[in-house]
Amino acid sequence: MASVTVIFEAIGVSIGGQLLPVLGPRLTSVVGGLFYSAGVALTYFTLDSFYLTLLTNNAIAGFGMGLAYTTPIACAFTWLPQRTGLAAGIILSGSGAGTFIFDQVQTFFINPHNLDATVPNDLDPSEKYFDNPGILNRTRQSYLLTGGIYAVLQLTGSFFLVNRRNDSQEAGTVVSWTFVCACLPCVCTVRMYAW
Repeated sequence: MASVTVIFEAIGVSIGGQLLPVLGPRLTSVVGGLFYSAGVALTYFTLDSFYLTLLTNNAIAGFGMGLAYTTPIACAFTWLPQRTGLAAGIILSGSGAGTFIFDQVQTFFINPHNLDATVPNDLDPSEKYFDNPGILNRTRQSYLLTGGIYAVLQLTGSFFLVNRRNDSQEAGTVVSWTFVCACLPCVCTVRMYAW
């Protein structure tokens, strides 16, 4: 399943790179975020079908992830042309921190009492599955919850994406690079893939 995500993420990155000069960083990030959030949220309805889950949670969400992930990196590079490594590091740290945070949120939501899995796997007895109806129901609901949270974070973070203007361009809204870099991890929550 992860290979499907990576394939569609790569497609999204290449298309995002083409859309960025046309749509600008905000709109490109919003479009990517909506694809990602919609893919995650739609998985609530497709969990009963393996192939539909591949489509929503992996193909659509992966494509959106690629679209949205291109934007903050390219935007940060305009603000920090001499420190592209720092800019990429800030974005990647937002990605890692988001995964760490959402892993805790999802665990608290799905299995708040930290119950153990009890159903053994016939093919591999060392693996076990859950059969608790509450946990199974909350697992399905978690896709709607996280899809909604991702949408809010992505739309909020996209507002702060602004390319740096060159001296030759007209004066416009000036946003300090530190403010932009502080907001990039919020935008990169779309990259969180803690499933």
